[in-house]
Amino acid sequence: MSSGRKLLFSAADSTVGNEIFVTDGTAAGTGVLTDLRPGPDDSFPEDVVRIGDQLVFGAYDPQVGFELFGLPFALVDDWVAPRLRTTGSATLGATLTIELTDAAALSPVLHFQSPGQARFELGPCAIQLETPLFAAASLSDSAGLASLPVNVPNATGLIGLGLWVQSLVLDAGGEMLGFASVGPALEIRIGR
Repeated sequence: MSSGRKLLFSAADSTVGNEIFVTDGTAAGTGVLTDLRPGPDDSFPEDVVRIGDQLVFGAYDPQVGFELFGLPFALVDDWVAPRLRTTGSATLGATLTIELTDAAALSPVLHFQSPGQARFELGPCAIQLETPLFAAASLSDSAGLASLPVNVPNATGLIGLGLWVQSLVLDAGGEMLGFASVGPALEIRIGR
């Protein structure tokens, strides 16, 4: 199972037996997640799935046989919600860049906009746009960054206009139902 940033797998070594291990792809970032049967005894974990903020899997316990176990997902990943920020200027005739940080690396990103803000809870995440309209798609880079340049038209009728932006990252380990991540919305107000 992948958290989007780390991989879980079942393996055995002489210290902990057959248990769940986690890796970020480096030797230093690889180790046992939990030792269900302390010492070299095996628990034979299998079929690890994420349900909300829990990892659920089957494993062997000598007292009761093969049972269902659960662990907090926070043990696996120090996941943080993607965040939006802007660079440039939200003024007439200028270019404003909306930047997404802390996204899963190399993941599709869908950017949405809305004239108003609302709040709709979806698992541990919240859609904060009143009427989300699709604006653009991009791809996060290997550091989890995505940029969306926006040219602000030179139209005086836009002065004072507020616009809410929120981005959805398609992330197999995401907090939103296990398939996406979404961070807080960002308000942009057009100036002179």
